[in-house]
Amino acid sequence: MCRDRRRHYDDGFMRVVADLIRGGAGRRSLARRLGVPVSTAGKWALSYRFGGVWQIISSLAYIAVSGGISIGIFKTMMKQNLLKKKKKLIAYVVFAVLADQLIKVIIYQYQPDINLIGKALRIQMVLNREQSALYSFFNIHMQTAVIIIQKILIFGAVTVVYIKWKQKNQYYAYAYIMFLTAMTASVIDSALWGFTVDYLNFYQLFCHDLKDLYVDTAVGFLLLGMREDRKCE
Repeated sequence: MCRDRRRHYDDGFMRVVADLIRGGAGRRSLARRLGVPVSTAGKWALSYRFGGVWQIISSLAYIAVSGGISIGIFKTMMKQNLLKKKKKLIAYVVFAVLADQLIKVIIYQYQPDINLIGKALRIQMVLNREQSALYSFFNIHMQTAVIIIQKILIFGAVTVVYIKWKQKNQYYAYAYIMFLTAMTASVIDSALWGFTVDYLNFYQLFCHDLKDLYVDTAVGFLLLGMREDRKCE
C-alpha cells in the first residue's frame, strides 16, 4: 500500500498535478506517476474537475467557443450548399484539416502561454501522448500503428452507419463530413506527430484542439438530423 508521506505540496507540484489531470490522467495514472495513494489522487481529480467559480466560467467559455465554431461551420455549409458542390466540399475538408495542422505547428514551435479569459480559457500546449482522452484516463498505452488502425476501423464503422442513414436528411451528411474531417486530422496526428498537440485549455475541464471542435460540430449536426427525423414521424 502506498502511504502519503507528503502532507504539504508546493505550488509547483500542484501545477504538475493540474497539468496531468488536464491532459486526461485518471486517478490511478496520477497516483502511479506522482507516487501518491490512489485515494489522494482521486480527491485531487475530483476537486480539479468539479470545484470553483473559474470552472463554471470555463464551462461557459467552452459552450461559447464550441457553439460559435459550430454555428459558423453550420452557416457556411448551409449557405454554400456544399453537398451539391463536390469540389468546394473537398476543398473545404482539405482546408479544415490543414488549418488544424498549421495551428499545431505554430503552437508546438512557439509554445505560447496566454490567458484569454483569466483562468477559464488559456492557450497552452499540452502533449497528449496517449492520443485519446479515454486512453489517458485509464492509463492505456498503445503503439501508434495500433492507434491508427483503430481510428480507421472506427471511421469504417461510422461510414457503414452513415450509408444506412444518409437518405434520411442532409444533416446526417454534414455530420459525416465533419467527422471525416476530424478523423483525417486525427490520423495525421498519429502518423506525423505520434501524439496530439492540444492547446485550448478550459480550466479544470479538458484541453482541446481544433479537430475536437469539428467533432462537436458533427455531434450538433447529428442532433439536428435526429430532430428532423422526429418531425417526419
